[in-house]
Amino acid sequence: MPFQLGNKINVGTHLSSITKEKIRKKLSGKNNPNYGKHPSLITRKKISDGMLGKQNSLGKKNRLGHKLSPETKERIRQKRLGYKPSEETLEKIRGKNNHNWKGGISRIDKRIRSSKIYQRWRLKVLKRDKNTCQICNRIRRKLHAHHIKSFMELLKKHHIKKPKLAFVCSEFWDIKNGLTVCIQCHYGEIK
Repeated sequence: MPFQLGNKINVGTHLSSITKEKIRKKLSGKNNPNYGKHPSLITRKKISDGMLGKQNSLGKKNRLGHKLSPETKERIRQKRLGYKPSEETLEKIRGKNNHNWKGGISRIDKRIRSSKIYQRWRLKVLKRDKNTCQICNRIRRKLHAHHIKSFMELLKKHHIKKPKLAFVCSEFWDIKNGLTVCIQCHYGEIK
């Protein structure tokens, strides 16, 4: 957002620390004419009434100040309760159909590590080791499930180019190949 002081807009302008301090003093504390003041109930009502029926930037009517009836609230609650999108709906926003799709450029290891099967494997390893780092024997908050036989080594060994192939490879998901380690030990000692 461009910096604006008075009528002049300075796009991309870097302010000196002295100028920043002057602005801060002008807008904060007792120098601000609205400092410590709260609008009265009448003023708040006028503001609320003024917002009713106005259009937002998309041209839709503003719903600020509109109260929902208890029946409407209950209908909305019931509709949201246990809502799960259908497989057809999910398919419309997955992969190439998603607005964030960039041509499948995610690395395979990231796609595997973000999968549910990887998360289940990780939790099994942590549970087996009782959430304790197996190197320093401390219970930490941030723990990693480390592959004893390297993750990338397994990808190369089994010639895995797509996540689906990794999901059926039992060697990836064997908890005997997992080790619970804290971040310090994972990045410091294990190589």
